[in-house]
Amino acid sequence: MSLPAIGVVIPCYKAEHTLRQTVESVLQGAPDNLQLVLVEDGSPDGTGALCDALAAQDPRVTALHQPNGGASAARNAGLDTLCCRGCGRRCPLHLMRSRA
Repeated sequence: MSLPAIGVVIPCYKAEHTLRQTVESVLQGAPDNLQLVLVEDGSPDGTGALCDALAAQDPRVTALHQPNGGASAARNAGLDTLCCRGCGRRCPLHLMRSRA
């Protein structure tokens, strides 16, 4: 698999009320080779389940889950995922949940 032409990382914490609209806005009119990585950062609400649901709806979306480490750690996990696709490096698959 080759690297996406455009990669977007969204750290997600307590975002269940705004995340769907955010993702729809990013994906609207976006090219097929866009990769959107949602990094759920140990959120105590329904953000993680929503990330999984959004990833199941669109193949351009990937949901990662990690214990709360802050926005910078979430961005780094998302960038790591984007940068290692197709390059032969070991990806942080322990963060990824399988999609339905």
